[in-house]
Amino acid sequence: MCDLKAAIIGCGPRARGHAAGFEQASGVRCEACADIDRERADAFAAEHGLRAHYEPMEMLELEAPDIVAIVTREGPRAELTRICAEKRTTAIIAEKPMARTLDEAREMVEVCEANGTVLTVCHQMTFSREFELLRECIGAGEIGDVRFLRAVSYGQLMEQGPHLVDMVLWLREGHEVARVMGQAEDTARANETVHPAPVFSLWATSSSMTMCAACWRPAAASRPTRRSTGRGRRSASAPGGRTAWPRRWWAGSSAR
Repeated sequence: MCDLKAAIIGCGPRARGHAAGFEQASGVRCEACADIDRERADAFAAEHGLRAHYEPMEMLELEAPDIVAIVTREGPRAELTRICAEKRTTAIIAEKPMARTLDEAREMVEVCEANGTVLTVCHQMTFSREFELLRECIGAGEIGDVRFLRAVSYGQLMEQGPHLVDMVLWLREGHEVARVMGQAEDTARANETVHPAPVFSLWATSSSMTMCAACWRPAAASRPTRRSTGRGRRSASAPGGRTAWPRRWWAGSSAR
């Protein structure tokens, strides 16, 4: 069987995970990447043995990939999805958060459906074995009749929030949401992160279950140290033993 041809748009550190995934997957080979930062595109291409491009449209036209991973920040993601779909890309892998607004997310779905393109969003937590086991236990009734689900994490709505909401909805399969209530705070610091958004709590109820997803922003002195994962995320200690938490984890405006 012929391999599917893959390409990556956005060459920040998060893209390394996508490149590694393509390398490990059978039946697919990643051959190209694109980033508006030429130095970053060249470095990433050299690291992974890819052909570098500096404009997504140029890459799509010259490479004609079957699969495209869009690993940018959410700002250009809807437009890049549209471009890929209209170029008849077979499948698109979009990083989270899916889009800046619900309208943009709907447009992404609509343009992919219109062009026969498969669209998926990176919610990899559902493939973690511990969460699979939890879902199996809930489905089998091993822990009784679950009436309340609560998911909590650091960060804010557009950082870890998408993972929390996805996990809660996935775990509560079969319970249609009837009402949703949200609350946001710390809006003054909403633009201090890679994905601008406030911290939040979200409550959803169905006929037999209540679900809650909430993110919090830790104080500077109590923020946990991020150990290097080999994918470009590193933490550093500030004077006095306090963890230095960079304002932006990834440099540049195009890549995560």
